[in-house]
Amino acid sequence: MGSIIVRIAAGALILLLAFAIKDGLSKSGGKPESEPPVQVAPLVDVIDLVPGDARFDIRTQGTVVPAAQTQITSEVSGAIVSMSPLFVAGGAFKAGETLVQIDPTLFEASVTQAEAIVRQRQAEYDGIKKLDAKNYRSKIDLAGAEAALASAKADLVRARNDLDKSRVRLPYDGIVRARNVDVGQFLTPGAVLGTAFSSERVEIRLPLGQSDLSFLDLPEVRDGGEIRYPVTLSGRYRGRAAEWSASIVRTEATIDESNRVTYAVAEVTDPYRQQEGATGVPLPVGTFVGATITGRTYNDVLTVPRSALYRSGQLVFVNDESLLQLRDVELIRSDRDRAFIDAGAIDERRLVVTRLETPVNGQQVRVVGDETATAGAESDGAVSAE
Repeated sequence: MGSIIVRIAAGALILLLAFAIKDGLSKSGGKPESEPPVQVAPLVDVIDLVPGDARFDIRTQGTVVPAAQTQITSEVSGAIVSMSPLFVAGGAFKAGETLVQIDPTLFEASVTQAEAIVRQRQAEYDGIKKLDAKNYRSKIDLAGAEAALASAKADLVRARNDLDKSRVRLPYDGIVRARNVDVGQFLTPGAVLGTAFSSERVEIRLPLGQSDLSFLDLPEVRDGGEIRYPVTLSGRYRGRAAEWSASIVRTEATIDESNRVTYAVAEVTDPYRQQEGATGVPLPVGTFVGATITGRTYNDVLTVPRSALYRSGQLVFVNDESLLQLRDVELIRSDRDRAFIDAGAIDERRLVVTRLETPVNGQQVRVVGDETATAGAESDGAVSAE
């Protein structure tokens, strides 16, 4: 019985001590003090922009096509008696070289007959003219003889022309693309013998957007003046990279309704390198090439990394107090890696190249390598944008 009373008294004493300690702590008001978090300005890299000159070359592409292509047809009828060994697909021929010879027998006979008739009409005319001078023949007889002579001469011209057309030729150096006939085949006027194209010049149609045209001084139409705008073509020849020099010689003076582009036409002379002393890699018809057109040069231009440009069309600069300055800019031009700005449009030159999530105008930053700005930012405890 006595031990139970002792235990109850000990428990009561412990409770009293616990309440006393709690009361003492509450009266002391001793809450632990917490230090405010240190906020550090973001650290950024900057580059100093220096104005300079920039030339804006235009890049486009196209396919090589012949400057002249002919569907060869027969102008007279007759059987083919011979053909040039070069009149095959891929055969290279010279201007005026006979490709196909149609049987000339009847045409030669017609020329002989026409020449005889001309001699006869000439003699008749000369005789009547002598008699007319002595007033033995009338003026009507003289006029009739003169008309007959003129008609005979015209028939001779036609006969000689038909004889000439029995030799099928082209007025340029070229290459045969296709042949549709063979020796012994009888032809009628209009029959298609094959197709050939000029090897003297080739052309490349180069599409240009409206923004591209602003960097080129191309005339709208060809008015007789010579255009020679330099172009560098690049592609592959027999599996190897190659380049060719070309010149824009005209524009097509219209805007394509389907894609809103204007086509400039570049020209390459002697593409197959057939002329004496020619050097370089041939440029066959059908080759797909890239083209770099020498564009206009601008002065006083700032070149900035494309990655520094924000979607809203802004660049972020930093002033001497290490404060951000946001500037809306209008680009002259941009490519995958760079953007170009008129240096006269903005005064700032220290460009922030570190990508900030939400840059704020006037925000304090620390500049890499700028010890003064870094120390000042830490002592001021500026709010971070992150």
